[in-house]
Amino acid sequence: HFIISGSNITAGTEFKTTAAVSTSGGVTNFFTTADEFDTIFEAISEIDITAFLCVDKGVSTLNDRIYAYIKGGMSKFTNFMFVPGGESYDDIFGTEDSETSEYIAKYYNSEQAITVHGSPELVRNTGNGDKQLSSLYLTASILGMICGGSPQTPPTFKKVGYQNFVYALKQKERIKALQLGILHLRNVNGYWVINQGVTTLQDNKQTIALDGQSLEISIALIKAQLNKELILDAEPRFTGKTAAQADPESVKNFTETK
Repeated sequence: HFIISGSNITAGTEFKTTAAVSTSGGVTNFFTTADEFDTIFEAISEIDITAFLCVDKGVSTLNDRIYAYIKGGMSKFTNFMFVPGGESYDDIFGTEDSETSEYIAKYYNSEQAITVHGSPELVRNTGNGDKQLSSLYLTASILGMICGGSPQTPPTFKKVGYQNFVYALKQKERIKALQLGILHLRNVNGYWVINQGVTTLQDNKQTIALDGQSLEISIALIKAQLNKELILDAEPRFTGKTAAQADPESVKNFTETK
């Protein structure tokens, strides 16, 4: 045994050990009060088009707060939320459980809300069986794919990185899921792709509903981008001008020719 210092090594003396001391006093805080949420939302209210990844699966108090924000007109630009849905055959359909994909889609019912069904299944590196991931992982990857592309690029039939899933929807189930506004995957020629980039909007018998909302994510994103550009270009052109310079006809003409 030795004592080692900067100047010498002395033989025959045992090292002294120091007992491990755990840190204490650390606190993890979550934003839970209405005031705390309002503070966050106010801080981001004027930034770019935002997509929220909901970490809660299904309908929850946290997800409801996000939904109230994106639909409440508090932000300058359009926002979206992606909600993890069901993961297997048992939680695709049904309206009794707040974590089924059908319940989530019908509950939020908006072009600004997307719910994703599916649970990726990975082979463990040790070769000891498979590992099932929650629908949050799939939701996050799809959000990244959509937000990383151009608004006008539909996510339909775009490949995802996962190679296997806990449950593959059958044809009739896929048709029903699309009608209910549930985004899900299908296998095409050995690749897992998004079957169709749908929102949770329930009035989806036509591409654009009478209220202007759309069942297609890409169309909703195009509208959000156009609105953003109109806002950014119209502010310096009309704000602070006289009534004659910013009359309704001038604003209308500007919008139609933008």
